[in-house]
Amino acid sequence: MRMSIKMIVLFSCVTALLIVLNTVLSINTELRALQTHEQETLTVVSQQISSEIEENLAFMEYGIDSLAQNNAFMEALSTIDSLGEEGAHTTKYTEAQNTLSTYLYHEPLNDRFYSINVITNSGFILSSHFQKFELIESYSDELMQQMSLMSKLMDSKVRLNSKQVITPHPDPWDIYHSGSKSISVYSMWSNAIYHGKNIGYLEVNALTSDLKSIFEIPAMDDFLASGIYKKRTTEKMQELYRGSNDTIQYTDITPGVMTTCVDKDGMNYYVVSAYNKNLDLTIYAAQRTDEYTASVHTAIRSHFLTGLLVLIITILLIVVLSFSLTHSIHKLTEKITGISKKTLVEVGQLGSDALRKVTSKRDQEVRILEDSFDEMLQALQTSTQTEIQLRESTLRARLNALQAQINPHFIYNTLNIIAAKSMETGNEVVIDICDHFAQMLRYSTDLRSKTATLREEIENAKNYLLLAKFRYEDKLTYTINVPDCFLQKVLPKLSLQPIVENAISHGYQGSHGDFSIAISGEIDEAGSLHLTIRDNGCGFDEFVLLRLRHEFDCIEKGELSVVENTGAHIGLVNTYRRLYYFSDKRIKMLLCNDNGAVVEMIITQMGKES
Repeated sequence: MRMSIKMIVLFSCVTALLIVLNTVLSINTELRALQTHEQETLTVVSQQISSEIEENLAFMEYGIDSLAQNNAFMEALSTIDSLGEEGAHTTKYTEAQNTLSTYLYHEPLNDRFYSINVITNSGFILSSHFQKFELIESYSDELMQQMSLMSKLMDSKVRLNSKQVITPHPDPWDIYHSGSKSISVYSMWSNAIYHGKNIGYLEVNALTSDLKSIFEIPAMDDFLASGIYKKRTTEKMQELYRGSNDTIQYTDITPGVMTTCVDKDGMNYYVVSAYNKNLDLTIYAAQRTDEYTASVHTAIRSHFLTGLLVLIITILLIVVLSFSLTHSIHKLTEKITGISKKTLVEVGQLGSDALRKVTSKRDQEVRILEDSFDEMLQALQTSTQTEIQLRESTLRARLNALQAQINPHFIYNTLNIIAAKSMETGNEVVIDICDHFAQMLRYSTDLRSKTATLREEIENAKNYLLLAKFRYEDKLTYTINVPDCFLQKVLPKLSLQPIVENAISHGYQGSHGDFSIAISGEIDEAGSLHLTIRDNGCGFDEFVLLRLRHEFDCIEKGELSVVENTGAHIGLVNTYRRLYYFSDKRIKMLLCNDNGAVVEMIITQMGKES
């Protein structure tokens, strides 16, 4: 699959996932916001209704208190109650009624409420509403009958001197209307107490329509509000206001917490209640969940369409950018795949088409890759041509090696001839020389293994020292002191003999004194073998020692250097290079002067011991 297609698929999937997550989070956030807004709205409305009802009832209470606390008014009411119907035509009765009318008709609350009424236990009634409708006459049977009906609407548990709110009911004192035409009012009643005696009742009536204007909010669709006295025992006294369409079952509702309730038709409503402690009244504000559901659907649809539009636009941008970004990579891929092995092998030089730039300069990284590829291509062609030449050289070398195989046999035959003639003449020295030389020749030409044990290396170096001793006789002495437990250590073949040879060749140039060569070995705490070759010659020249150490550093750093073929210790450099790389950097060589030249080989574990 092309990289552009992979980028399109990958980034499209990532973008789609991010957009889906963002859409889901946005929808959840908006849903929470809608729900919070719904709850806050219903809470504010319920609290507002509660405040307005409390204010309204406070005015009604004020109207009753203004009469009950007026001593002249209450004295006149007590006089009428005591005179009764028998004294209705007396001057004292008339004066008392005039006093009641003076205070009652001039009461400033008359304009706010439907009527303010006073009623005595003996059957007297006086109302501020007489101008509007005819009232039941005092001391009539109708009055006593209506008073018995009003007692059924009142809570018997109310204290004598307390005020009581009576839920909406037809105005009992209005005889002008009847049945369905009766005016609905809600009232506040209080016992009229004068000098500790209950002489009657004080009543303030307000139109139920006033409650409707408080509880119903036209601006809110499918909204219902109710005011209910939960603690009242009489069912008719419980509902201060409840709309005709309100059939909601208000159960398990915590004030201030939005709860879902169901009406008798199975419709769901969100309900928030506000409890007014002063009135012992609970206000319920409810709104159908359809409004919330519609808002939710609108929010989901809006976010979905927005996310879909963003996804389409983003995918188009991804497609355009992916093809634009991968254009250079695509061209470079075509260029790479167009280079065949035949081009590298058979063509002497790469043509202009093979090295022509196909990437854009704006894509710096890809252009760098192309430049590197061109360089590698040229180097690869050179390497390929070199490899071909090396293969041909290797074939020729193998042929030469086959031809050269007769040379060691010729040398062995020659040595045998010399040894045989020496035996005839009794010259055992020559026989020993031939024997040691043959052992060295056999060891160095055995190509079956590139490694040898330390014992074998010491034996080969010992053969070389014996041959040298035949030449120098008593002037040359040597010692070999390597513990037997280390003789099975494995190291590259022909490691010691070149160093010993270097010590004899360069340590005793122009010297007529005695030669001494010492080979010793010991193990350090890390388990590495320190093999030391020490002579008592003139040591390394300071300049040569510095140059050798520099060459050793170049070898350890992996730097290629060409050693001048001056013949001065070049064997040590070549030997160290061979040992260092052959042992995978596990053999190091140190040089110093200490009453002669000292060469120390530090050999770490080379593998399994023989």
